[in-house]
Amino acid sequence: MHRSIYSNRVLLWGVGVIAALTGRATAAMFSNSASIVIPGPGSSSGSSISVSGLGNSITSVSVEIESFTDTDPNSVGLVVVGPTGAALALLGACGGSQGISPINVAFSDTASSIPLNNLVSGTFKPTQYASLGSFPSPGPGLAYNSPATFGSSTLASTFDGSNPNGTWSLYAIDSVSGSTGEISNGWNLQVNAVPEPASFSLIAVAGALLACRRRRHVRAIP
Repeated sequence: MHRSIYSNRVLLWGVGVIAALTGRATAAMFSNSASIVIPGPGSSSGSSISVSGLGNSITSVSVEIESFTDTDPNSVGLVVVGPTGAALALLGACGGSQGISPINVAFSDTASSIPLNNLVSGTFKPTQYASLGSFPSPGPGLAYNSPATFGSSTLASTFDGSNPNGTWSLYAIDSVSGSTGEISNGWNLQVNAVPEPASFSLIAVAGALLACRRRRHVRAIP
């Protein structure tokens, strides 16, 4: 009886050690509500969010912009840049040339593409229908990935596995003179991450300690 109870305690101790080594997922939303005025050709405007306290390996990312207006949404480009410099275009050549009143748009890999000629509030996967060209400084220039249909990158392929802690930035450009737009309530960033798994050697050590501890106790019981 006593041996069985102790064996169960040792097993739970070992499971706890291995769980601590492999880590648990963490998730959080971060926001910057400052307005982003979308500039004309030849410049870009941006907004930054500082992320901290998460595990160091991203498992998923989503982005939301709030109160987006523009007289010609088809001319707008948006790109999100992570702390490592990895970047993905979120929106490009979408929504047609009809002006939009304030809408909220979220970007997630699990949603459908943004319609070519009708941009409304909702959740969509990052979508780019044509070349956006460069996002001038302080933007990433041409150093960004493009999603379908112009490219094939996703939020997952761009950011998963990288460290989320640090500064994230959202940049906007407009390719048409005379077009005006704004993201008046800023943007939100949802990040899920886990600590990087412990190396196999550390997990093996935990398993060996578990086995050794159990054997020592079994020998000590008459």
